[in-house]
Amino acid sequence: MTWQVSLVLFFATSVSLNLWRRYFSQKNKLHDKVTPALSYILGVVPLGIIVGLALGDVKADITAKLLFQLVFMALCIGLFNWLSFKSLKQLSVAAFLTLLQLATVTSIILGWVLLGEGLESLQVLGSILLLYGAVLAAQAHQSKRKVPFRGSAASLAVIGAVSLGAGVATEKAILEHVSLSWYFIYGFGLQALALVIIGSKQLAAQDFRALTKFDWWGSALLGVLSAVLGFFFINTLVKADNVSLVVSLTTFQLPLSALASYIILKEKENSKKLYLGLMVGFVGLLLTAL
Repeated sequence: MTWQVSLVLFFATSVSLNLWRRYFSQKNKLHDKVTPALSYILGVVPLGIIVGLALGDVKADITAKLLFQLVFMALCIGLFNWLSFKSLKQLSVAAFLTLLQLATVTSIILGWVLLGEGLESLQVLGSILLLYGAVLAAQAHQSKRKVPFRGSAASLAVIGAVSLGAGVATEKAILEHVSLSWYFIYGFGLQALALVIIGSKQLAAQDFRALTKFDWWGSALLGVLSAVLGFFFINTLVKADNVSLVVSLTTFQLPLSALASYIILKEKENSKKLYLGLMVGFVGLLLTAL
């Protein structure tokens, strides 16, 4: 599978995950730290093991540096999963998606500084257009009621976005020393462990017998979609071999998700700003990918 095909599949999965995450975060009553951990245990880890074993060639060049990178990556991704879920309950969608762009900026900077993976001048222009298109699409959301801008929640979203960007850049460094199958088994497992540690107090206090079928199946679906998204993203990252390029291109998922919310969830949007964001983002996609 080429990285371009993998990227298209990433977009399709990402839209599905964003729609479900938005809906599920508003409907379920579980603690903000319980849902991400449960989704990993029910969906991400089992799928990671199945796909990893199916691919075979489970190998890694274990060093002290790699172990440090794995721990750092797991903490960053785990922190993002918790903080993003928590932020979605307190911020408007527009504010959350706008702040999430910091993840892209962080990954590009770290990829350039630490990994030496920069962008050509035309790709830089395309990346700027992708970011601008994503912000336009995010701000197209119009809530029927005024949602207050919560400074504390915004701070959590910023921390989560920067953590995601750092985690993605570290993933790229890790994948130079381990096979895809090894990462799907152990990398995903470490992310789950980080979420369990982060939510250990809440998980211990949770009465799992009180969970409804919606809680169980909803968390499992969240995990399955997250795992599939991870497969396509990591495959794109490995095949394209440039973290700055990949994270710039994946920004186009946000205008697509905004359009899907407008069509499927019937969310009220400023259609002119939404379509402008899509057009700007598409031009940026072409400039960056070609």
